[in-house]
Amino acid sequence: MTKISIGTNIVGSTFFEQGNVIADTFKTHGVFEQIHVLNTDVTRQEGAGRLIPGDIEFGLCASNWVPRLTEGAPPFSRSYDVRMVAPLNVGAPFFVVREDSEINTFNDIFGKRVAVGPRDGGMTQHMKLILQALGYSFDDIDPVYVEFDKGTEGLLTGDVDVMWQVPVPNHIMTGIEKRLSVRVVEYGPGQLSSILQAVPLYRHAIIEKDLIKGLKSDTEQIGVLNVIITNADVATETVFQFVSAYIKAAKELGNKLEVFRKLKSLIEEIEGRGPQVFEPGGVQFHPGAWAAYKQAGLLT
Repeated sequence: MTKISIGTNIVGSTFFEQGNVIADTFKTHGVFEQIHVLNTDVTRQEGAGRLIPGDIEFGLCASNWVPRLTEGAPPFSRSYDVRMVAPLNVGAPFFVVREDSEINTFNDIFGKRVAVGPRDGGMTQHMKLILQALGYSFDDIDPVYVEFDKGTEGLLTGDVDVMWQVPVPNHIMTGIEKRLSVRVVEYGPGQLSSILQAVPLYRHAIIEKDLIKGLKSDTEQIGVLNVIITNADVATETVFQFVSAYIKAAKELGNKLEVFRKLKSLIEEIEGRGPQVFEPGGVQFHPGAWAAYKQAGLLT
């Protein structure tokens, strides 16, 4: 058996929670000798450099970062030899406002103070992609660069008008709901389809009304494909063991955590749509992952 480390994100983040659930499940089945879950973000310059054998073997991230890592595109100063391991989930970020806000649809956020997350964070990148897809620019909003707990406080105090929120369920949104009545901002006519057409990495997603307190009906939003990546130099056997265990545990993971509820059907898309559906920017699966999907009958 092997010792591995999984890079996620800050303590309390959805990726950190997901990494721990995967680790706990694998430990129950004795897949690896030791599994360490780190709050290291592999989409930050310092974290990306740690995605190597013997340091961090697997990293959780949004798929839009993968091409940037391999190309050495900003904010990265050099390229990284990463490979795909598995789909993680499809998360739906959304805009949230106070219930008494006059902001109802996407265009209403123009000129408003929007808490977008850290300046070099993934949520800020998504905000830029969405604006660009609709023919607008980052100059059309008044961005407030804060961590999401600070964004929550800003929404409560009125220092921000809109919060660009990470997918639910998450502890930040749960905290907001206990202190404030909120609404989800909807996209305008045709805007969602325009975004999906312009950004192939996005998918159509629905936030079900029972996931957010006070939401009166399901809401259509963009869905961000989140994935698990590794370094090309990580041993084939290590990746094979990880993916084989991940496939077998998909249903169990779905029972443990809401974001994994559709994981089994997501993995099975490899068989129906081909591996390229989970190879953002053409970044291919690690040979160990390919072998595991082949053994599971998902690839030929």
